[in-house]
Formats: sequence, C-alpha cells, structure tokens
Amino acid sequence: MEKTEVLIIGGGPAGIATAASLKRRGVTSIVLEKGSTVAPAWHNHYERLHLHTNRGASGLPGRPMPSTYPRYPSRDQVAEYMVSYATDEGIDVRLNSEVTAVEGSGGDWTVTTAQGGVFQAPALVVATGLSHHPSIPEVPGMDDFTGEIIHTADYLNADPYAGKRVLVVGFGNSAGEIALDLGEHGVETDISVRSPSAVVPRDILGIPILTISRFLSVLPPRLADILSKPLLWLLVGDVSKVGIPAADWGPLEQIAKKGKIPLLDVGTMAALKKGLIEARPGVERFEGDQVVFTDGASERYDAVIFGTGYRPGVGDLLGQRADLLDDQGRPLASGKQTSMRGLYFCGFHEPPTGRLREIGIEAERLGDLIAG
Repeated sequence: MEKTEVLIIGGGPAGIATAASLKRRGVTSIVLEKGSTVAPAWHNHYERLHLHTNRGASGLPGRPMPSTYPRYPSRDQVAEYMVSYATDEGIDVRLNSEVTAVEGSGGDWTVTTAQGGVFQAPALVVATGLSHHPSIPEVPGMDDFTGEIIHTADYLNADPYAGKRVLVVGFGNSAGEIALDLGEHGVETDISVRSPSAVVPRDILGIPILTISRFLSVLPPRLADILSKPLLWLLVGDVSKVGIPAADWGPLEQIAKKGKIPLLDVGTMAALKKGLIEARPGVERFEGDQVVFTDGASERYDAVIFGTGYRPGVGDLLGQRADLLDDQGRPLASGKQTSMRGLYFCGFHEPPTGRLREIGIEAERLGDLIAG
C-alpha cells in the first residue's frame, strides 16, 4: 500500500491542475490515470478539433498556454500543453492505472487499480470529467442496421467516409463540427436534430463569445439572453429556416436550466445554408440500410455517427449516491466541499465561460480547501 496526502483519479486537465495547485501549497498527491498519457482524451479527439475557448482563458493555474499558439489552439497543441504542464509542474502521474475500487467512509480513502496498485490517503479528488463514457441511445432496429454505427468519440477524420452517405445524430459541438468536417470534404452529410438548441457564433466582432459571456454571466441568465438576442439574431439568423428546431430560450438560460452548452458555431450554420449539410428531424428507428425519422420520412445511409453525449461514470466508482450525485450521475458539488469528509470533485461543472477556465478556478479553490 502506497500512502500520500491526496489521491486524484483522472489525469486530464482537472486532475493535473488540482495536483499542481496542491503542490504549490505544499501538499503531496498521486494522480491515477488509466490511459497511457496525460489527458488521453485530447490525444484521441477528431483531428480538426480546436479549442472553442480562446488561448488566454484556457491555461491551467500557474502556466498560461504558450503565446506562440493561435487564439484557438488545435487538438495537438492542447495535448502537447497538457503533457508539458504535468512535466513542468513535477506532478506524480501514474499512467496505465485504471481504478477499479474506491473504499472509504470519509477522511480515510483506499483506491485499488486493475494493475494491482493499492493507494491510501485522507483526501480523494475525483477528476474523471463529464465526458467519460460515450453514450448511444437504444433505437429500434439499430442491431439490424446494415451500415456502420459509431459515437463521435471514435471519429477521427472524413477519409473513411469518402463516397458514402453519412448521418450525424445530435447538435452539440462535436456533432456540429464533425458534420461540418464531413461536408467540407465532399461527404454527403445529414444532421439529425431532435431537440431545440441555442446557437452562438464563436466570435462577435473579433471578440471571443466566451469573453462576452463572462460579462453577461453577472446578470440573471434570462435577462442576459434578452439583451444579447438582437445581436445573435443578426449574426446567426433564424435557425428554423435551415431545418433546425428554434429554441424558446437563449444560450445562458439553456446552460443554467438544462446544463447543455449551446452550439458554438465554427461554420456549421453556413454549411447548412449552403447545402453542404442537410438537417433532418429526430431518428425514430432503423430499417435495414434506412433511417426512419420522426416525420415519417426515411433515407438510406452508409454510416451513422452519434453525437449524443457522455455519461460521467462517477457512479461506477462511488455508487449512485443521492447525497453526492444528481439523477444523471453528475456530482452535486464540483470544486468545493462535498457531503462526505475528504471527498472532492473537480471539472464537473459546465459553465458559460469555458470548461478549462472553470477547471482552473475549481483547482485553485480545492488547493486552498484541502491545504487549509
């Protein structure tokens, strides 16, 4: 058994930021990461991905992103930054260490890994993130579909889909950008949108939208949305004209009430208007090589890519405890004291001002809380 002051599960941005914040306060920690590298998700995302938050607001505590990076760093640049951050901060990350069991009643935690490691600490930080388990809904006829079905987590680039017809299901940021990637590479692409969603441009007059959101977030969400609505209408337009269900709410209210980030548009709306992507309603069922939509229409596809989100997976480690997790398995308290002594979460809050920025804030807060 190996002992330390704090155990951290997850070697992504939340885990390494928390470890760095603790180290600067004289608190030792061990980070357990099941992957073979720090921040493995960033190494495996689709190739065209760039941060949707600007470089200046996305650095982790104590080390800004390099000034040589563009305003919106690429996938590879973010992955490089995460690895160098962990190295430069001297964080003790144990790679290839998949946690299989967590035991503790508060203030005395024992963690076991699949590789046989056993670790003990008075404090435990779970930093496995919201995007832990890809989620694909059960749709009638799916098992008999003759084409390929994958999650956006498994999409890399458009090359395998040349000459094929593809349906992307969902209207989150990954789904929207992957549909754009396919359309720009000449792949016949449709996007299935079941529920209304707010859409915002990534920049307004050269200013990152999340910078503007930081100022608006001091207001009640509904009031902030009312104030920004005329400008968003001018820049985005009527989404229903391209077949996307229009939302009765604005982007900040959507985050506050539904916990769902609006589509940060990097070209998807323009592609819909140009016909590079065609919008379809929700998927009702599969029939052979056909997808039947909720309006009764059906179309043939060679592949379907689900951009239908993730499950956090925290309940797999701690059990679905109502005093710790909501009904969707997300921690009730992220970046603060939980209902159990010595247990903390970092990186589970979805703010309107950028997840990496929020991770940095939560990590610093946990550093003060645990060290104090």
